[in-house]
Amino acid sequence: MLRNRRCRNQKFWREYPIKPYTVDFRCVDLKLIIEVDGRQHQTDEGRQYDQRRDQYLAEQGYQVVRIPGYEALRNPVAVLHQIEHAIDASTNRVFAILSPAAVRFTSAPKSQIQICLELAWVAKV
Repeated sequence: MLRNRRCRNQKFWREYPIKPYTVDFRCVDLKLIIEVDGRQHQTDEGRQYDQRRDQYLAEQGYQVVRIPGYEALRNPVAVLHQIEHAIDASTNRVFAILSPAAVRFTSAPKSQIQICLELAWVAKV
């Protein structure tokens, strides 16, 4: 699904530490996290832990998408569409914050401007 840890031209880092947690996949540019949940997440205790963890990550500015592990095995195409939808939504969220007009009048390093322009291109596709 995340071939070469990339999807929709976005790079994902696997097993990425965001202290005090480690997330399954993280897209740095979009502040997007993909979690593939096993059985332990289906218990009351697991759900409570995930809720605290997701709240913490949201406070850090991340969007968390949870995918049941069995669904990734049973229906990988649907899971891929779910990930693509999350990327598109995150791209639009970041693009709304960093519009080309806003970037034009900043002194952001060239790499940040290039990232913004790439996000604008992905949003059009």
